[in-house]
Amino acid sequence: MEHANPLLRESDAANKFITIGEIMLRLTPPNYEKIRMASSFEASYGGSEANIALALANLGVDSTFFSVVPNNSIGKSAIRMLRSNDVHCTPVILSSHEQTPTHRLGTYYLETGYGIRASKVTYDRKHSAISEFDFSDYDMKGLLEGFTWLHLSGITPAIGPNCQELIMNALKTAKELGMTVSFDGNFRSKMWTWEEARDFCTQCLPYVDVLLGIEPYHLWKDESDHSMGDWKDGVPLQPSYEQQEEIFEHFIERYPNIKCIARHVRYALSGS
Repeated sequence: MEHANPLLRESDAANKFITIGEIMLRLTPPNYEKIRMASSFEASYGGSEANIALALANLGVDSTFFSVVPNNSIGKSAIRMLRSNDVHCTPVILSSHEQTPTHRLGTYYLETGYGIRASKVTYDRKHSAISEFDFSDYDMKGLLEGFTWLHLSGITPAIGPNCQELIMNALKTAKELGMTVSFDGNFRSKMWTWEEARDFCTQCLPYVDVLLGIEPYHLWKDESDHSMGDWKDGVPLQPSYEQQEEIFEHFIERYPNIKCIARHVRYALSGS
């Protein structure tokens, strides 16, 4: 699947990235207003994996995005936004009513934080096109051939069982093709439970080369006796560098396929 990013100036890119996930309509009250006080909303489009593809493209990196959106004006508008930022979207499926009966693009409302007031997200993404699409016969090898790097997150499998099947198929196929795989756990408490996220995301680890974050994953001290606990038990949300390094070493020991682990420690001084 050949394409070119004009920012690359005709040069051959060392890596060709592809990301897989959901893109949604984002509605935000202007001027830091709260949703309950808003009389208008600013519309844009976003999603974890789509944002990665967009950021890479704007840095001049050859990037492609795969998703399922309804074949209507809203779905096409979301793809137009990505294409306007030089993200390649040819693989995106524009679904029919027969393929995705509810035929809608997921939506989320973002109440932007201000000062000590944190940002707030309200999801309206149930029965979105990607959640209803049947991926059981999808040609994943045909999608991934020609790319060198696959990026995924723990948000997409939280959408539903069909998306869990999609992600596992992508991971296994990427490894068969010798691609580099990066994975960001990106836990969303409004979409599934902590244990559900840990159970699924742990299954992804044997296929990952670059791991972003140390949760939500099981890292049992003894795989045969979970009563021994997890190596991350008792580690604070803001761990010291020494504590982080110890956890990293346990990940590498358990999953030698992981070549790199990255984790940021966030200090929020203001919501705005």
